[in-house]
Amino acid sequence: MLAFFFNSLFLLAAEAAPAAHGQTGYQQFIHFWETYMNYPGFEAWKFINLAVFIVVLYFLLRMPLSNAFKTKREEIRAELIKAQQERDAAMKKLQDIEGRLNSEPAVAIGIYLSPGANAVQTAAQVVANLDRLSQRFPPGLKYLVNYDTTTFVQATIHDVLITLVIAFGLVVIVVFVFLGSLRATIIPAIAVPVSVIGTFAVLLAVGFSANTISLLAMVLAVGILVDDAIVVVENVERVMEEEPNLSPADATKKAMAEITAPIIAITLVLLSVFVPIAFIPGIAGTLFRQFAVTISVAMLISAVNALTLSPALCAVFLRAGGPKRGPMGWVLRRIDNIRDGYAAIVRRLVRVSILGVVAILASAAGIYFLSLRTPTGFLPEEDQGAFFISVQLPDGASVSRTRDAVKRIEAVLRQMPQVQNIFAIVGFSIIDSVNEPNTGFIVPTLKPFADRVGAANSAQALIAKVFGEGQQIRTATVIPFNLPPIIGLSTTGGFEYELEGLEGQDPSAMNSVMQGLLATANQDPGLTRVFSTFTASNPSIYLDIDREKAQALGLGMNDVFGALQATLGGVFINNFNLFGRVWQVNIEGEGADRRDLSSLWQIYIRNKFGAAVPLRSIANARVVVGPQVITRYNNYRAIPIQGSPSPGTSSGTALAAMAEVSAKTLPSGYGYEWTGTAYQEFAASGQTGPILGLAVLFAFLFLVGLYESWMIPVPVLLSVPVGVLGAFLGILIFHLSLDLYAEIGLVVLIAMAAKNGILIVEFAKDRREEGMDIREAAVLGARMRFRAVMMTSFAFILGVYPLVVAQGAAEISRHDVGTPVFAGMIAASAIGLFIIPMLYVTFQTIRERTSARFRRLSPDPSGTD
Repeated sequence: MLAFFFNSLFLLAAEAAPAAHGQTGYQQFIHFWETYMNYPGFEAWKFINLAVFIVVLYFLLRMPLSNAFKTKREEIRAELIKAQQERDAAMKKLQDIEGRLNSEPAVAIGIYLSPGANAVQTAAQVVANLDRLSQRFPPGLKYLVNYDTTTFVQATIHDVLITLVIAFGLVVIVVFVFLGSLRATIIPAIAVPVSVIGTFAVLLAVGFSANTISLLAMVLAVGILVDDAIVVVENVERVMEEEPNLSPADATKKAMAEITAPIIAITLVLLSVFVPIAFIPGIAGTLFRQFAVTISVAMLISAVNALTLSPALCAVFLRAGGPKRGPMGWVLRRIDNIRDGYAAIVRRLVRVSILGVVAILASAAGIYFLSLRTPTGFLPEEDQGAFFISVQLPDGASVSRTRDAVKRIEAVLRQMPQVQNIFAIVGFSIIDSVNEPNTGFIVPTLKPFADRVGAANSAQALIAKVFGEGQQIRTATVIPFNLPPIIGLSTTGGFEYELEGLEGQDPSAMNSVMQGLLATANQDPGLTRVFSTFTASNPSIYLDIDREKAQALGLGMNDVFGALQATLGGVFINNFNLFGRVWQVNIEGEGADRRDLSSLWQIYIRNKFGAAVPLRSIANARVVVGPQVITRYNNYRAIPIQGSPSPGTSSGTALAAMAEVSAKTLPSGYGYEWTGTAYQEFAASGQTGPILGLAVLFAFLFLVGLYESWMIPVPVLLSVPVGVLGAFLGILIFHLSLDLYAEIGLVVLIAMAAKNGILIVEFAKDRREEGMDIREAAVLGARMRFRAVMMTSFAFILGVYPLVVAQGAAEISRHDVGTPVFAGMIAASAIGLFIIPMLYVTFQTIRERTSARFRRLSPDPSGTD
C-alpha cells in the first residue's frame, strides 16, 4: 500500500515537474491539481492522499514564493542604492558648490550667533553637542571645527589675564621698593584683588561680560587701584616718622585728616572724565562705555577701600621704627636725596613761575602740530589666527576650472609651516555672498600664537606672501585679506567702498568707471589690494517667451516656469517611509539633458488639453552678457570695492587717499559711500578733540565744586597737556595710530596726569591757608608729596608696561591702549612735576591779587554815607 503511494507520488512529481518549469506559483498549483485528480487510486486513498497532497503542495510552493519576496526586497534596495549612486555622480559633475578640507571632500556648516548670545558659551555648547553626535557617525565620517571666532577671543582673554598678573606683580614690587617694608606693601596689595573682585561682580550685575575691552580696562586699573592705598600708607608712615610719639591709630587719624580730600578729589576727577564718553553714539560709544564702566567701578571701590579698609590695616600692620638699614635703607636714602634735589630745583623754578605758563602753551602747540602728523584709525586689524582668500576666474568659467585654481592655492598654503588647516569652498563668493561657478573661497587657519612668534609669522605677513604667490596664477585673480576687526561689522578687513551710479547708468558703463578707479587707486602709495568682484561680461542665456502664443496653445506661464524649474533645477514632490527612514521624492533632469543650449529644446510642457507642447514652439534663446550680481546701495545701483592700507599706513590715511583718488577719477554722475568698518570709522572721525575737551571740562567743574574756587583747579588741569604731548610722541615713535583704543588711553591719561596736580596743589593750598608764603607753600607741597606722586606714577607706568611689549593675541590693541598712557605718564611725571608748582604760584598769585583788588573796589559795608 505504502509502496503504491510513494510510487504514485514520485510519478506525480515526475510528471508535474517538467510542466511547472517557468510557470508562476498559481499555474503550478492548477497543473499539479489536475494531474493528481486524474491519477489512478484516488478513490481508495482519498483521505490519506489528500493530506499528503497538502504537505507536498506546501513544500513545492514555499521555495518559489519565499524566493520571490526575497528577490523583490533586494531589487527595491538595489534600485534605491543605484539611484542614490547615480544622483551622487550627477551631483558631483553638475554641482555649483563643493567643500574641501585639507584637499579632502567636506561639507561646511555655518553657525551664527543669535543677538545677545555669548559667543564663548555658544561655541562651547556647539562643540559639546558635536562630540555627543559624533559617537553615532558612520565609519570614516569625522568633524572638525576649522574656523571659530571665539578661539581668538579666548586667546586674547588668556593673554590679557597673564598681563594682568604681571602688572600686579610689578606694582607690588614698586610699592615695596618705595616703602621699604613688607607690612606696608601688604596694604596696597590687598586693595587690588578686593577691587577686581568687586568690579567683576558689578559687571555681572549690569549684564556686561569679561571681554577684551573690560579686561584691558582692568589692566589699566591695576596701576590706578593701588594709588589711593599708596597715598594712605605713605602719609601714615610720614606722620609716624615725623611724630614718633603717636600710636599707629593716632597717626592714621591725623594722616587721614590730611589726605581724605585729595583722595575724594582724585576719585571724582577720574569719574568725571568718563562722564562725557557715556553719550558717544555708535560702536565707538559702546566700546567707550564698557571701558568707562569698568574703570569707574574699579576706582570707586578702590576709593572706598582707601577711606575704610586701608586706614584700618595701617593701624594694625604699621609700626613705628627707626631708619631702615641694609639695601632697603640705602634705596630709601637715595629716594630722599632725589626728593631733596627735586625740592631745590622747584625752589629756583618758582621764582620764574611764569615760565610754567609758557611751557604749557608750548605743549599745546606741540600737541596741535603732532596731531596733524599722527595717523588715525578706527580699530586695529589684528592677527586673529586665520585669514580669507577670494578666488575669481574669468566670467563663464566652470566649477572644474575653479577647482583646479583652488588646488594650486592649496598647494601654496601647504608649503607654509604657519598654516594648520585649509578649508575651501568652490563655487562660492564670500564678498558677494552668492554661489558663482567661477569663484572660490578659502579659509587658512593658523597655528596657535605660541607656535608662530614674530612678525614674519603673523597673518599680515602670510597675506602679503599669498598675494605675491597668487600673482603667479594666471588663470585666476587671487586676493587674500584679513578678517574685520569686529566680526559681523564687515565682510573683510581693510575698507569697503560703494561706487554709486547716481543717474542710473548701465552696468557696462559703471564697469568702465570702476576699472579706471581701481587702476588709479592701486598706484597710490597709501593703498594696496584695491579690487572688486564685479564684472559686466558674465554670459547667461536669455529665454524670450512669446506669451501670446503660449496662451493660444493652452499654456499658462506657471506651467512654463514649472517645467523649466523641474527640468533645469529640481522640484520637491513628497516624502515616503521605507526601511525605517524618510526619503524625499525630487524631480530633476538628467545631467546629460541639461548641458548646453540645445537641451532646452528637449523640454515639453503639458497644456490644459493634455497635449505636450515643445518649448521651442513658444520661446527663443540667446546669449547675453551682464553682471552676475546687481547691488543697490542707498537705492542707487552700486559696485562694491574692497581695499587695504599699504604697510605702515593707517586706516584713516587710507580712507583719505581713497577719497582723494575718487575726487580725481570719478566723472560727473557718480558718487561713493563708505560701508562696513570704514563707515563706522568715518562716523567716529573727529571725535578725539571734543572727547578730550569734554573730559577736561567735566574734571574742571568737579574740582571747582570741591575747592569752591575757579582758580585753584586751573594749575591742576594745565599740567595735563604735558602728558598728552608725551602720549602723541609715544604714538609716533612706536608707529601706532590714533584709533579708539588710543583715545581710551588718552582719557585715562587725563585723569592720571590731573592726579599728580591734585596731590601737590592740595598740600600747597593747605600750607598757604596756614599763613605760609606762596612760593614756600608750593615748594613744601611738592617736597611732601614727591614720594607719593612718584610711587603712584611708577606703579601705574610699570602696570601698563606689559601692554606696551605685549605679543600674541590682540597685541596691537594692547599696544594702542598702553603706549599712549605709558609715554604720557612718563612725560607727566618727569616734566609735569616741575611745572605744577610753577603753575600754582602763578595762578594763586593772580587769585589773591584779584581778590585784593575787588576788596579795595568794593564799598565798606560798615561805612556810612
